[in-house]
Parts: sequence; structure tokens; C-alpha cells
Amino acid sequence: MASGPPLFDEADAIDDPTGGRPAASGGPNYLVRRAIAVFGAVAVIAAGAIVVGQFIGDDGGGSSSSSGAVDTAWDTFVLIDERTDDVVLLDDDGSELERRNTGVRAPLEADVAGASLIVRDDERAVVTNLTNDDEPVEFEFASGTAPLVRPPGSANTLIAASTAAERLVLVHGPSGDILDTDEVGAVAGARFDTTQIRSDPSGRNVLVTDAGNFQSVLWSFDRDEASFFPGLALAIGADVVVTTQNVGDDATISVFRYDGSPVTAARTPAVRAAMVTDDGVVLTSVDGEILALSFDADEAESADTMAIGTITTGNVSVLGDRLIVQGGDGVGIVDPSPSIVGQVAGAGPTTFGVDADAPHRASCLIVDRDPPGEIVLVELATGDIVAEALGTIPAVASADGCTAIITGNDGAQLVSADSVTDFAADGDVLALSPDGAVAVVADGTRLTALAVAAGDDDDIDLGRAGRIVRFIER
Repeated sequence: MASGPPLFDEADAIDDPTGGRPAASGGPNYLVRRAIAVFGAVAVIAAGAIVVGQFIGDDGGGSSSSSGAVDTAWDTFVLIDERTDDVVLLDDDGSELERRNTGVRAPLEADVAGASLIVRDDERAVVTNLTNDDEPVEFEFASGTAPLVRPPGSANTLIAASTAAERLVLVHGPSGDILDTDEVGAVAGARFDTTQIRSDPSGRNVLVTDAGNFQSVLWSFDRDEASFFPGLALAIGADVVVTTQNVGDDATISVFRYDGSPVTAARTPAVRAAMVTDDGVVLTSVDGEILALSFDADEAESADTMAIGTITTGNVSVLGDRLIVQGGDGVGIVDPSPSIVGQVAGAGPTTFGVDADAPHRASCLIVDRDPPGEIVLVELATGDIVAEALGTIPAVASADGCTAIITGNDGAQLVSADSVTDFAADGDVLALSPDGAVAVVADGTRLTALAVAAGDDDDIDLGRAGRIVRFIER
């Protein structure tokens, strides 16, 4: 995926030949999961606004304060053909409900947020709302399409981007709303860095670094204008955004209202992550120091220091109440107070499935820990380790993250807060339903839905293999 110029401090720049994912063998290198590099001095840019593209769906319905909670309800299997443009919808008994065509033959990628499906090929992305009869909406990208992005901080939004990074198409799954940043005119010289995107829990407000113009841009489904801010995108809340300008070992942290009006600013050590709280902003410095900046103060106060090495990245949980921080020696969880909820040495969040860009599970954080092949489930509320198992990184997990299926030396294992047990599956486990109750297995020719709980229901034949599997509620 194309991205903007390197970010943050040059001294911390690291090359990552694995693309930030664990190697097939050998110990994971957590320090390089998100490469960090230099971002030029950021010119102060007046906050401004432009008209934002079209909304499709519920007339832009929804609120920036709407819940970011992950919905585990589902009643429909979605099967996206990997060789044609067919989409087959089956009810939870396996009976066919309908078939649709996206117009994208042999899609490179497909994903679902809410009931909104995005598929893409080399040149275009197509959005289909699977709960109505509207025609698919197609977006052609002159420079080609980059991999789909699920921004940190919400489970409700998906983003299609151009490879030249000058255009984004944002889809809010629960409402079906679509926002095309290029609809009414591109931002001149834009290079949106999709590794520097932040969302509030509702998924309706998204802050992204525009590296081409040395600024951050707020795109919102609930506002008629986009706002521009100086600095790198750092955090976003229900009505404020936070940006940073790092120079050497220091940073200027700035807090703005959505309309661009300033709230406060403070000088701090160089920062790597932040979370908006009711009263202010929680920050983590490159050295692991936790800082609290109140909205009515111009100086951040030191609260505690994590013992997980040099901090590389951090992301807010999808419920907006935990900051998940990655260091060179482990991972830490911070609450809004702020205090350290938990730390896991020698570990890093897994980067599979919906967690490819950032952790997107609601209740449990799934990490892989040294020695290679050890999977750990950590409760986000308490920081407690609730399950440990040996196996490859999970192929699938529930929406809350507290149930996962991994592959061990003796076959598949079901890992949950209750137990670690063998999971009998004749084939590869492709998907786990949001509630963790049903797994879909491919044996090479057929897809089969299996009840996760032993003794529950009969197996369901879902048809031939060669399809991407997702779940929605209609």
C-alpha cells in the first residue's frame, strides 16, 4: 500500500521486511511491526473546511456519540466467490436466500462492516448494502486500489484507498453511508497515510494524516465539511481531535474542536499514542511514560511508566476505553484514569483478519508471545491473562476476541476464557461467527459450518469451496 513520507523520528526508523507480520518461523520482532520514521517539520495550517462527498444510505444518519460496541448478532452467511462476481447469502440453516453480483470478477479482497460489503480489484472498489435492493456503487481509482483498511478505534468502518493515496472511500457499515473524499474535488497534493488513520468508536468520524500537505484531515459522515489541522493524526474523540508535531525528542500536542477551534496545547516528550477521555487526553511517550493532559491545562502531568521497552505504536480499543500500546519488549494496556491495566512481556498484538491494521476485538486482546507460537488472550477490562495455548497465530476469532481457533501440532484448538480444547475439523478453518458459536471449514471442495460447542446441532453444508466467508445480520 502506498503511504506518505516516513513519520515521527528518524532515529527510530526501522525496516520491516515482513510487512509487520510475524515470520513463519523464528521469534516475532515486535519492534518492527509498525515501522516509524521521519516526518518533516509541520507547517502551521489554518483550520479550514471543504464540502465533503455524498452520503448513501440513511441520509447520513447516526451520531458521533453513537455506540462503538461490537455487535455479535448475525443470521446470514455471506459467501463471496473468489473467481466470479457472485455473492451468495444463506440463512443460518444454510438455505439460500438470494444471489447478487458485484460486477467485480475475481476480487482481490472483500470484507464486511455491518451489512455493507466492499470488494475490490486492481482498479476499482464496489460497495453493496446487503440489506436493501440498491444497486452496487462503484468507485474507479485512476492509480489503482490499495488493500482495504479498517481504521483503529472502531469496528464499524471500512476504507478503500487509491495506491497513490490521494483518495479515500469510507463506508460506515451499520448505516450503509458512503463518503468519497474525491466526490466534490480532491484535496490538492493529498497523500493520505492509511497507517496514520484514527476513528472514534462510532466509526462516523475519521482523522487521517495528509502527508502531502503536512496536515491532518477530519472526515465525518455527520458534518458537511472536512476540517484541517496542523500535525500528525494522533487521536480523536466524540468532538475533539488531537495532533502532534514531533521535533527531536520533544512534541507539541494540540487539541482542537471538530470545527478547527483550539482547545489546548502542550509541550511533551515525543509521543507515540494517545486516547481521548472525558476530561482530556492520555498520552504515551517513546520511553513508555504515561502522561495526562487536561482540556483546561497547558501542561501534561506524568502518571506512570510502562516497562515494555521503546514504544513504537498504540491504538485505542473499539470501545474507546483502553489504549493498547506496543513496545519493543511487550504490549501494555492503559485505562483513562490513566493507569496501567496490564503488561505482557515479549508479546505483540496479532495482525490477522480484522486485526490486520490494529486490534479490533471488543473484550479480549489476542497476542502472540515468545517463544514463537504461544497465543495469549488478555482481558482488556482487567489486564488479566485468561487463556494461553501453543499454536500458530489464530486463523479466526470472535468479535469480542475471547474465543479463537488456532492450529497446533496436533490439529486445531479452540481457545477461550473457559478452556483450551481440541477442535475437530476436517480441513482449514476459514471463519468464526461474531458470537463465536459457528466455525466454517473448507476441506478443499466444500464449505461446512460446524457448531463450536460439542454436541450442538448438525453440520451444515454451505456449498462449494473457493469463497470468502463473512457474517451479517439482515
